[in-house]
Amino acid sequence: MPQMFKRSRRGLARLIRSADTASSSAITVADFLSIPRELLYIADEVFFTGTAAEITPIRSVDRISVGNGKIGPITEILQQEFFAIVNGTGKDRFQWLTPVPVSKQVISG
Repeated sequence: MPQMFKRSRRGLARLIRSADTASSSAITVADFLSIPRELLYIADEVFFTGTAAEITPIRSVDRISVGNGKIGPITEILQQEFFAIVNGTGKDRFQWLTPVPVSKQVISG
């Protein structure tokens, strides 16, 4: 697996482990490349993650509702923290962002 994918999976795992509620509850983080479909049927929460998906809750698998069919509390917390980091409103504890200097240009009309 390319190094950048390994790094992004580790980054998300760090986000999960460090989320405020994760420290006060029994959340187990398991990093799978694939899992049996049946485990998705019985999961309380499931979400996609990736460059385009960011953190997106999955409401159903094969027309079987995941949990109550809505975003779960853990997914919601992770999504909020993720967007705070990437939008610059939260602290980037994982050094995910690379500052890009922008020079001001004067545009004459």
